[in-house]
Amino acid sequence: MGPLSTYRAPWWLPGGHLQTIWPLARKGPSPTLRRERWETPDGDFIDLDWLIDAPEHAPLVVLFHGLEGSSRSHYARALLRALAAHGWRGVVPHFRGCSGELNRLPRAYHSGDSAEIDWILKRFALGNGGQPLFVAGVSLGGNALLKWLGEQGAHAQQWVSAAAAICPPLDLTISGHALGRGFNRVYTRHFLATLKDKALGKLQHFPGLCDAAQIHAARTLYEFDDAYTGPAHGFANAADYWKKASSRPWLKHIRTPTLLLSAHNDPFVPTTAWPSPDQLGTSVQFEHPPGGGHVGIADLSQQSAAILLRRAQTDGRRLARGRRGDVNAPDTINRQRQGVGHRAAQVTTKQLAVDADLRRPRLKMDFNHGRPGFTGRSRIEHRSIQLIQALKPPLINCLGLDDRFLNDQCFGDRLTAIQPGEGRLQSARPISGKLRTDR
Repeated sequence: MGPLSTYRAPWWLPGGHLQTIWPLARKGPSPTLRRERWETPDGDFIDLDWLIDAPEHAPLVVLFHGLEGSSRSHYARALLRALAAHGWRGVVPHFRGCSGELNRLPRAYHSGDSAEIDWILKRFALGNGGQPLFVAGVSLGGNALLKWLGEQGAHAQQWVSAAAAICPPLDLTISGHALGRGFNRVYTRHFLATLKDKALGKLQHFPGLCDAAQIHAARTLYEFDDAYTGPAHGFANAADYWKKASSRPWLKHIRTPTLLLSAHNDPFVPTTAWPSPDQLGTSVQFEHPPGGGHVGIADLSQQSAAILLRRAQTDGRRLARGRRGDVNAPDTINRQRQGVGHRAAQVTTKQLAVDADLRRPRLKMDFNHGRPGFTGRSRIEHRSIQLIQALKPPLINCLGLDDRFLNDQCFGDRLTAIQPGEGRLQSARPISGKLRTDR
C-alpha cells in the first residue's frame, strides 16, 4: 500500500457520486494544444492533441482517455497542465470518432482495443528520440492499456518506461452492469446521448451496419454494446465483448512498472471487479484509496497528476526486484513520500474549498444553533447540502440532471429530492418521476 492509498477526500465532498461529479463542474482551463492527424494502418484516422512549446528532449507522457472522452476532459486538462508546469511533453491521442469528427470506417473504438494501443504506442516510441515514454489510461483507456501491457508481457518495456491505469473497469461485466443501476443511470444516459448519435451517423454511411430501432431503444450500455459495439468490432454480442475485452485476466502477465489506481467508492467500478493478490503481476502496484469516486481524486487532479508515472516507474522497478511482498501490506518504500502527499492534499483541499465558494451569504448557515430541518444531522451533512445546492447549475449542464433530482447516496442508498431554498434539506423522500431525457 502506497501514499495514494492513504488519500482522503475533502470532508466537504462526501460520497462517490459527488467526488465523481465535482471535477466535471470545475474542469479548469485547457492549455494550448496543437492538433495532428495520423492515418491508421487500416485506412482510418485518429487526431492527436499535443502540448505546445514543450522541450524537445523532455520525457513524453501519452494519455488514453475514457469513454467518450477527449483532450477536453477534466482529467486530460489537469494532466496536461501539470506536465506543462513540469516541462514535460504531453499528448492525447483520441480514439476514433472522439476528436469531434466521425471516423471513416464502420468501426469506432472499444474497451479492449489493445491492437489500437499497440500501433499508437509503437509509433510514439519510434519517433521519440530515445527519451522516456510514459503512458497513462483513464477508465476505458486504462482498461485497453492494461490489456495491451498484459498481452505484451516483458516486450512492452521495449516501448514504454512505465504506465498508470486510473479507474479502469477491469471486469466489464461487473462494471458495465453497475452502470445500469441506481443513480449510475444518469451517467449512462450521458454516455448514450453521444454514442447513439455516432452509431446512427454511421448508419447513414453504412446501411445495415446495425439496427437503428435497437440503437434508439437502448437504455443501458449493455443494450447499446449488444446493438453496435460488439458486432461492429468482431464480437458475437455484448456478453462476448465484455468477457473478451476485460483487462483483469491480463494483470498477472504485466512486466512493465505499472500503477493501478481505483477508489473504494468508485460508482463505475465495484470492488468485486478488483483483482485478488494472485491476479496481479509483480510489476503492478495497486493503490485503492477509500475515496475519490470515478477519476475524482482531488489531490490527483490538482497536484500529483504528472508525478504518478514517476512513482510507477520507481516503485514498479523496486517491486519487480522482489521488494513488494503482499499487495495489501504497508509499502515501506513510500513512507517518506507520505508527508509530501499530505501537504499537497491540504493545499488542494483549501483551494477547492475556496473554489466551491461555500462562504457565500446565500448559502451560509449557523451550525452552532438549532434550525428547523437539521435535527440529528451532522456538520458534514449540513455542509454537503450546501455543496449540492452550489453544484445544481453545473450538474444540470453537465449531466442533464433535473434540478429536483439529486442523489442522497452520500448519506444513504435512496434517491431523494432536495428542495431548493436557503440550502436547507427538507423531507427526503424517494423520487417517483423519470429522469430527464434531454441533454
